[in-house]
Amino acid sequence: MQTANAHIYRYGDQFIDAVSDFLWHDDRGRAFGMWRWLPDWARGDLVAYRFDYAVEARPASARDSETVSKSLAHRSDGVFPPLIVPVWIDLFGRRIQDPSLLAPLEAPYVKAEGRLTSGDFSLNRSRISAAYKFVPLEEWSSTWRWAERLATDLVLDLPEVVEARARGLSTIRADSARRVRQLQLRATRATGTERQSLEREVIEERASGASLESAIAAPTLRLDSTGIVVVSAEPLTNGVET
Repeated sequence: MQTANAHIYRYGDQFIDAVSDFLWHDDRGRAFGMWRWLPDWARGDLVAYRFDYAVEARPASARDSETVSKSLAHRSDGVFPPLIVPVWIDLFGRRIQDPSLLAPLEAPYVKAEGRLTSGDFSLNRSRISAAYKFVPLEEWSSTWRWAERLATDLVLDLPEVVEARARGLSTIRADSARRVRQLQLRATRATGTERQSLEREVIEERASGASLESAIAAPTLRLDSTGIVVVSAEPLTNGVET
């Protein structure tokens, strides 16, 4: 730190939690459609659904206390920071992993209007019908939901999620065991009500550790954003002013 007494914002901070809550409940911009025009694309039209998942550990508190719940959430975020992981699914229900396919799908958006060689078109209301030749309107919703279910089933087995879970479990087990040992040591040196209080804290810490382990072992999934991308050698003409 270069600045003394600087406050670091992170999950658990009142301001960050308020902003996070607003963003999670505001769905503007969370669904998108794009037609990517690549004149040299020689692999046929590629249609893919993208699903971005927030993977979080949300421990349950054995005590009905907002303070305890926030404390557990803070500890959980410290050992298992929330992840955002993307999953691409094609029209055949297969996860797209080929780097040569992911590259054009994940390239930054470059607006096509005014460009004569390539570019991207947002599939807005006046253009979305261009995608119906790949997914008919009457199948639009059910196909998207089907792809979402397939993507959801894949998330927890993604390498980055498996690694984060293993790392988080190892860390929380060591941390909880250390806390229990420290409390037990203090309890052996205490007497009377202080000892009884410390012994209760040992029980509570064991319960908290177990709750944290369960939450990290089986994290919650939340769909953060989703979209459909068409990669084609042909430009989009529907709804495009000439």
